[in-house]
Amino acid sequence: MSAAARPQPAWHGVSVIGLSEAGCAAARDVAANCPELALTVYDPDGARCESFRGLATLAANVEEALRESDVIVLALPDGHAVDRTLARYSDGQVNADVAGKLIVDLCARDPRWTQRLGDAVRSAGAGYADAAEPAALLALIAPRGP
Repeated sequence: MSAAARPQPAWHGVSVIGLSEAGCAAARDVAANCPELALTVYDPDGARCESFRGLATLAANVEEALRESDVIVLALPDGHAVDRTLARYSDGQVNADVAGKLIVDLCARDPRWTQRLGDAVRSAGAGYADAAEPAALLALIAPRGP
């Protein structure tokens, strides 16, 4: 395919928050399969980010990771970590600035909790997807034709 005919990405950047096994795999898949997308990674344990140095922006904090990209991939160990990341407190609302972004949760969680999270994310003006398989993530973010 010539450069002129190459599909344009629907998204500009992807932040992977949480570099667990799933998060690392997702970041590597994005880097390998969607090189036109800027990649940002963040983990509270900054040492986990080091293997992505030169391949991705290493965010200093979760706020930077949220700000840098329009696709936010959550690979976090539990719902409490997701809630902290999205500034979601006892009222259940997402208080982080996610309007216009796509939030993708890679980790399987309780279906009722996932439904409430999806509703809160959509109320904050963002899209929400549950993508437990790396192929599902790539299908959501891969460049589309003109």
